[in-house]
Amino acid sequence: MQSEKDKTGTSAEFWRSIEQIEGLSVQTGLDRVSGEREDYKMLLDLVMKEIDKCSSNAKSFLFIKDLNNFRIEVHGIKGSLANIGAAELSAKALELENASSKEDIAFCVSNLPPFLEALQKFKSSIMEAFAKENQIPAQAEVQSELISDIEAKDKYFDLATLLILVEVDIRGVIKKNPEIQVGEYIKFLLEFENYAAKGTDILKRIAAREADGDDIKILANIMNLLKNIGCTNIISGIENTVLAGKNGHIAFAANCAKEVMEDYNQLQARIIAAKKEVEPEEKYSVKEGGGTPRENYETQTLEDAFIQLESAEAVRKLKILAVDDSPVLLSTIISVLSGNYQVLGITKPALVERFLMQATPDLFLLDYEMPEINGFELIPIIRNFEEHKDTPIIFLTSMGTIDHVSTSRKLGAIDFIVKPFQPDNLLEKVTKHIVKKRPIAGGQ
Repeated sequence: MQSEKDKTGTSAEFWRSIEQIEGLSVQTGLDRVSGEREDYKMLLDLVMKEIDKCSSNAKSFLFIKDLNNFRIEVHGIKGSLANIGAAELSAKALELENASSKEDIAFCVSNLPPFLEALQKFKSSIMEAFAKENQIPAQAEVQSELISDIEAKDKYFDLATLLILVEVDIRGVIKKNPEIQVGEYIKFLLEFENYAAKGTDILKRIAAREADGDDIKILANIMNLLKNIGCTNIISGIENTVLAGKNGHIAFAANCAKEVMEDYNQLQARIIAAKKEVEPEEKYSVKEGGGTPRENYETQTLEDAFIQLESAEAVRKLKILAVDDSPVLLSTIISVLSGNYQVLGITKPALVERFLMQATPDLFLLDYEMPEINGFELIPIIRNFEEHKDTPIIFLTSMGTIDHVSTSRKLGAIDFIVKPFQPDNLLEKVTKHIVKKRPIAGGQ
């Protein structure tokens, strides 16, 4: 007898396995995403990736006694764990965060290993549940060719979201191939999604000098996919890695892989975040009769779709830019707000300035604690744009002290939300403060 499945296509057995994971409150996690199981399932997948990132980075930062970046790393995983309902592990991360703030190296050195061990055990439990659904490819199986015929029956990518990503140059794709259809472009995106995680694993192996010829060949195929998608900014780093690998320059390939890995992970997360599991809306239909809205949408040229998207800007949803170094937190924000607003997420604050040269949000949600540039430091960058002199800014913070709130207001933030937040509270505060921006004279 076939297992009962929910609307996401996930079996009841999967959810039973998840609910049995020690230290995980599924209901708490579902509450964070307004009860949407599909969104919660995506958060679990993102958390597994964040656990790997934290395990690698936290050990490195502590080894060189960089307590500031160590604190930021455990702060990020703390919020992600709290968001999916892993309260006990989140509390352990908080202990490490507080110890690093006090520069208590001895505590961090003593408590990081058991914390990371607990994280890996937690990740393994999640992976076992996914494996039962055959949703995680076997690590032992190495394919030298990319799958070119991917079933896309219930999947498509939201071009409106991709349109404003600084890493994706759709205009460049159209310029090179004016006749490319939406369906062809979506196929490239689906192929990349299918192998995006494998690209991360390959870059890790190359960086560790453990890659083989098949790894280099697959990475070369992924590179070609990225060219077809329009991700030109990242190509040179991957191309250098591939060429060095092909020519046997192992040390140079390892250095190239290390340099490009973070940007690659950022790119794949943002592209995959634009994937939708429902049919395109009727507004994408461009033909009268003779085809379903989906067929009409996919057989039009990418250029025509692009023009429609740009013309729709005048009647768009109000736009929110959320900046948080945790993909889990960003996904939660998008899940809660996307029904009412167009929500765009950035995990690297250094990209905000470039982003604002191409898009004009109506409200900003800024995390305070981020690497390289924190939320406070982003405010003058945002205010430097004439159209954002008065755009509402709301801080997302786990430090709701009086001094912290006072400082945020002095710098120009209109409000703050303490993490982990309740969906109703987030929606209420955004609705209270967001205002549609008027075009500036002489502007776009």
